[in-house]
Amino acid sequence: MIRKERLEDFHQIDELITAAFKEDKHSDGTEQLLVNRIRNSEAYRNDLALLYQEQDKILGYILLSEIMVKDHSLSHLGLSLAPVVVLPSHQNLGIGSALIEKAHEVASRLGYTFVVLIGHENYLPKIWISVGRKF
Repeated sequence: MIRKERLEDFHQIDELITAAFKEDKHSDGTEQLLVNRIRNSEAYRNDLALLYQEQDKILGYILLSEIMVKDHSLSHLGLSLAPVVVLPSHQNLGIGSALIEKAHEVASRLGYTFVVLIGHENYLPKIWISVGRKF
């Protein structure tokens, strides 16, 4: 099941993010703090903070937050995708892809037209293919 995050999920989501980045050599171990900062900012949209849950266990999480891209006198409101995480024992089972697809579906329905990707260079090509299909 994919659903919006709730306040009572925050602790388990923090643990999931910590576990997902624990073995990543590019991680500084503070990704969960970034998520908390986004949650406390104007960029946060609860309907774009989604988790993948089986029974009572959160196995995956994605967060898209608002960004403004400016080009001289033009401004464009879009989204930033970071992070997308899956519990290491459940990676490569399609959970991350399902979260990305659902997040893009919601973003499109809300009228957003682009997503900027932030993350690891070895994983981004997989995400970019998914983003390209939607936007």
